[in-house]
Amino acid sequence: MFGKAGRLVGASTGTGVATDVPSIIGPEMTVRGDLHSDGDLHVEGTIQGDIRVKTLVVAKDAVVRGDVEAQAVRIAGSVIGALRAKEVVLTATAKMQGDIFHDVLSIEPGALLEGHCRRLEPAAAEPLTLANANISGAETGLLLQAPARRSSV
Repeated sequence: MFGKAGRLVGASTGTGVATDVPSIIGPEMTVRGDLHSDGDLHVEGTIQGDIRVKTLVVAKDAVVRGDVEAQAVRIAGSVIGALRAKEVVLTATAKMQGDIFHDVLSIEPGALLEGHCRRLEPAAAEPLTLANANISGAETGLLLQAPARRSSV
């Protein structure tokens, strides 16, 4: 529970940088409420609330009921709620009920998914058009031409 420095293992160092050891929710533990951390979280028990962490691992018998936001998520257990992460892995034993917003999504055979999968939108940038690029059609080498007329002979 406590490391050599007397600090709670997996806790923040006070400088905003988390330790290398993940926080662990054990198999007999149920947490009701939101969890926020700059570090990693490994869940083997039950969480009823939203989670915002760097990396989340949901073990085979674990259950998460709430929305999840992380950089990377690996699910082997059950998640009920929306999930937003750059990288998502659903293992063969995963049960996901909710929408997934992702950059990279891996689904192993046997995983159950009820919900929509959507790629994360890149930063909203104005689409490039001839008007906002401040160039004319002649400068782009574009040539618009009407179709040739056929003569009837």
